[in-house]
Amino acid sequence: MVEKVESVLTLRESAHFAGVSPKRIEKSATEMRAGRVERVGRQSVTTVSPDLVIYEAALAGVGGARFSVSAKKRFLGEIGKLRKKTAGAEVHIDDALILRLRSEAVERYRRAMDYIARKKTHLESREDIFGGEFVVKGTRIPARFVADVVGSGGSLDDFCRDYPDIPRAAFETAVEYASCTPRMGRPATLRPKDASKISVWN
Repeated sequence: MVEKVESVLTLRESAHFAGVSPKRIEKSATEMRAGRVERVGRQSVTTVSPDLVIYEAALAGVGGARFSVSAKKRFLGEIGKLRKKTAGAEVHIDDALILRLRSEAVERYRRAMDYIARKKTHLESREDIFGGEFVVKGTRIPARFVADVVGSGGSLDDFCRDYPDIPRAAFETAVEYASCTPRMGRPATLRPKDASKISVWN
């Protein structure tokens, strides 16, 4: 059984909660050697600490200020040392530079931590179910399937009615997971010669 048990986020999840692009998260993780490659099902994914969410959200509030890589590393390290990540908390980068955490950055971090807890509680990844794709825990219902149904006009109430033993929060978490981690690659398309074999009347 392959299941994520640590408080980590994928690069796309981090970008979603920090409100920045996945490329920016990837660049920061690479610069500061903050990422770690893990196996989830049949896939290798890079995971990072949720501290990177508050780090990116805080830097976004500084505007166009530029920092050296060493200053960024110190900033991320100091965020990790904070016992309470609250609005107004001061992060000392060096003697001349102190950043105060904005409420928006702290709220983004809080939402990311809440998501991690809900994902651990309600979703799981097992190699023997859809090759490790995340499913609603205790079922074979892929998280992306729930999101696809809801996205095409379905209702979470339908899932709750069909699976009364599964809490509504599980289906809500499945939808959020899918929105944080959109499918990669191009959608499958039919070539003209394949399309001619399909009859809409059968």
